[in-house]
Amino acid sequence: MYEVRNRLLRLLPPDELKHVLLLAEEVPLTKRQVLHRYGVRMQHVYFVESGLVSVGAKVGPQQFVEVWLIGSEGLAGIHLALTAKTQPMHRRIVQVAGAANRLTVDRFQEAIARLPTFRSVVHAYIASVLIQTAQSGACNTAHQLQKRLARWLLLARNALGSDLLK
Repeated sequence: MYEVRNRLLRLLPPDELKHVLLLAEEVPLTKRQVLHRYGVRMQHVYFVESGLVSVGAKVGPQQFVEVWLIGSEGLAGIHLALTAKTQPMHRRIVQVAGAANRLTVDRFQEAIARLPTFRSVVHAYIASVLIQTAQSGACNTAHQLQKRLARWLLLARNALGSDLLK
């Protein structure tokens, strides 16, 4: 077994980690790759190992605004831990190339149902995303561009675990 870099998966006990990794496949993430399209049925969830994924909320017919970032601390497709609805309300695009452990929606939901620590870790991540997006919304209305950029750079650095944006 290779070294897992995703910080959510690293929190799992060995038996649950092994189970999740047996259900997953490691896939490359290429820059500008669309992982999930707004309103289009999702096939997979992605536990980001490296790279950076931007989550965009639809604000116009072809317009999206970034609402949060996902790096090795998280996963793309969190709402599937709470609902069976596979049509996302957000678009997810790779901003910095990397890799991820990918699970089909069915396998992810099976693991959520069967593995208690996995479920707890994913739910805790969902709570942190809710806090992050609420803070981001507040900062976007209260702070000037320079401060918002500084916040984004810090979030990106934390998500990537690196000072390099490629």
